[in-house]
Amino acid sequence: MESEPGTWRRLFSTPSFTPLWVSRVMSAVGDAFTTVCLPLLLLDLSNDSMALASALAVNALPRIVLVLVGGAVADLMSPLKMLRIASLCYGLLGFTLAGLLATEAIEIWMLFVSAFVSGWLGALSAPAGPVILTRVVERESLAAANSLMLGSTQVVESASPAVVGAVVALLVSLTSNLDAYALAFFIDASTFIFALVVLNRGDDTQPSAATSMAPSQLIRSVLSSTIDGVRYATRQAPIRALLMFAALSELATLGCTLAGIPLIANTSESPASMLGLLLSTFSVGAIAGTSLSAAIARLEVGTWRLVLMGTSDLRAMVLVALGLSFSYFGAVVVGIFLTGVVRGLNRIVAMTLIQRIAPPEAMGR
Repeated sequence: MESEPGTWRRLFSTPSFTPLWVSRVMSAVGDAFTTVCLPLLLLDLSNDSMALASALAVNALPRIVLVLVGGAVADLMSPLKMLRIASLCYGLLGFTLAGLLATEAIEIWMLFVSAFVSGWLGALSAPAGPVILTRVVERESLAAANSLMLGSTQVVESASPAVVGAVVALLVSLTSNLDAYALAFFIDASTFIFALVVLNRGDDTQPSAATSMAPSQLIRSVLSSTIDGVRYATRQAPIRALLMFAALSELATLGCTLAGIPLIANTSESPASMLGLLLSTFSVGAIAGTSLSAAIARLEVGTWRLVLMGTSDLRAMVLVALGLSFSYFGAVVVGIFLTGVVRGLNRIVAMTLIQRIAPPEAMGR
């Protein structure tokens, strides 16, 4: 049986996997700037926690409504092309925000528009990542590829928020808040453009079904494929259960991460530094969870289901404890770390189970 380092070496020898991995890591570096600055910018401009919650809801709405369409498009079109388009659009969006901040023309409604567009792009491009892995990686290497892809991203996400938070805090002390945030969005946009350049060297090895379609035919095919995907998922009990589990898990964890952590950080003397520290704590926990998933990659599918059930119970207990000890910094750090562990483990286990159960032609949907 091939060792894990040997499997990783074989993955990096795959021409299309390496650009995909590099682009994802670079995008994660830039994302750290936006992850730290966007919530604090919303709170600075509005001084209202409801504005933050509303912006998060606006960002999440397109992901809920359009994610099935994104999966259908990923099955019909080249997922690599979808990632390239998304990288370009994310880059343009970041440069636009940076310009608005630098000229002090930014308004709250613009951030809501940005959140909506970002959610729309994420909904359409998110299924492309798992789909493209099934096209460029052998089936028996999917668990290792998922672990390497998400694990590498989480390594960057664990270190970069703390560093970014300290850098932004320093910039705020030297300049204005808006100038510091403008630089952050500029760096974020630049990393997406770099990711686009790297992705241009990739190839997903399979022809696109949409290349010969007229626009009207493509729209009909996307709608038909989306309906077929919903029917398939609802009729297959294992797929239906896994999708429901993944949705509920993300809802429980992301609510704590995206809204709760910025509100906690905003009460400190240095919100940017504190937010970066707490986000890094969550990401370190996610790395631990990813490592656990790699350790159980060779277990039977039935055992993986038991792992998902057990970690769900652990997640519930951690969130209850976190709510009861919200005012204690040490308890908050421990709770956020454990929440990250469970999320990192569950994401890879659920994703790999779906990849193993679903036929390749239905993966995006």
